[in-house]
Amino acid sequence: MGDPFVRPGLTYQPHIEQVLLRNEGTLTLESTKEDWMRYQHRDTLASIILHRDRLEYLSLVENVAPARMERVLLERAVDPVRKRERSNT
Repeated sequence: MGDPFVRPGLTYQPHIEQVLLRNEGTLTLESTKEDWMRYQHRDTLASIILHRDRLEYLSLVENVAPARMERVLLERAVDPVRKRERSNT
């Protein structure tokens, strides 16, 4: 079928594979659905933490301090696709 990163009619550039392997989170042909989900969840959590307005909005909705919400999101980022029990506190 061919390489999905090269359009038909173009020659393969061998440095593309090096770039894909060098950058963390870049998917390859061997990547699974779970890998893709892990990267998506991790990147979303990082985006929420880095954008302070989103973090403050989420902490307001969850009724916790922004520092506490940031800690919760950082703990989730370690293993983002693991099933968790929802706490009512």
